[in-house]
Amino acid sequence: MGDKSRNYLLDNLKVALIVLVVLGHALKNIDADIGLRSVYIFIFMFHMPLFVFVSGYFSKNVDKCRRNAVKDLLIPFIVFNIIWYACAGNFEFPIYYAGWTLWYLLSLFFWRFFLKDLIRIKWILGISIVLGLLVGFIDHGAMLSLSRTFAFLPFFLLGYYTKGSMIRKIKGTPKVISLIGLMAIGALAFSIAGYQGLDYKFLYMSQSYESLGLGVGQGSLLRIIGYMVALLVSLFVINLVPSRKLNLSRIGANTMVVYLGHIYILRFLNGFVPTFHSSLANFLITLGFCFNMCGSVVAKLHETI
Repeated sequence: MGDKSRNYLLDNLKVALIVLVVLGHALKNIDADIGLRSVYIFIFMFHMPLFVFVSGYFSKNVDKCRRNAVKDLLIPFIVFNIIWYACAGNFEFPIYYAGWTLWYLLSLFFWRFFLKDLIRIKWILGISIVLGLLVGFIDHGAMLSLSRTFAFLPFFLLGYYTKGSMIRKIKGTPKVISLIGLMAIGALAFSIAGYQGLDYKFLYMSQSYESLGLGVGQGSLLRIIGYMVALLVSLFVINLVPSRKLNLSRIGANTMVVYLGHIYILRFLNGFVPTFHSSLANFLITLGFCFNMCGSVVAKLHETI
C-alpha cells in the first residue's frame, strides 16, 4: 500500500526530471555528435523550467518558505559551493559565483525568501516575464545567479499559482496529443542541433544575449519562444507521467540529494563511462548510468536513516 498522502504524480515527475538533469550533465561528445546534441538540446528545452515549476508548486506556504530559506538553501549552497571549489583546487572560494549546478540552490533561496513579497505585486507573473527578458541584457548575470534567478522566475511563480485542479485538467488531455507534441519538439531540437547559427548555451539562460552573438531583438524573441516551448513540453510531460506509485517513486522524495551529489560523482567518475561510435549506444549507456546513480544515491541515503 502506498502512502495516500503522497502525490505520486509529482514524485514520478521529479524522478523523470532528476534523471534528465543527470543525463544532461553526463552526456559527452555533444559538439561532435548531432544525435547526442539533439538529445541534449531537447532536455535543456524544458527540464529546468519544469523543475523550477515543481519547486514553485511546493512553495505555497510562503511563511514556511521564508522561515526555512536560509537553513535549507542558503547555508547548504555556501557549504556545497566551498566543497565544489575545493575539489577544483580553487581555495579562494568565490561563493558569489555558483559552481556548476549549484546556482539552483541560490536561485531557489531568492525565490522562496522573497515569494511572500512578490505575490503582493499586481501582475507579478507578467512582470516576471518582462524581467526574464531584460536580464538577458546584463553581461555579468552569473554573479549570485542573477541571470537565471530572473530568467526562471516566471516558471517558479507559475508553479506557485497552479492548483491541483489545473494539473488534473492537464492529465485529462488525450495522451496521443502529448506524444505527437513531444515528437514535434524533438524534431525541432534536431533541427537546432544541425543549425550552426544558434549556440545551444542560449538554453542555459545564464549569459547575456550579446555574449551569445545575438542582438537585443533576436535574444528577446528567442527567449520568448523558449518560454513557450518549455511550457508546451512541460504540459506534455505532466500529462504522460504516471500518477500511480512506481518502484522508482521513492527517488522523488530525495531529488535534492541526487541533484547536489551527482555533480561530485560525475566529476570524479569522468572518463570511466565508456564511449562508443554509435550515438544510440552512447545514449543508452549514459541513461543506464544515470538511473543507476540516482537509485544508488537514494538507496545509500535510506541505509543511513
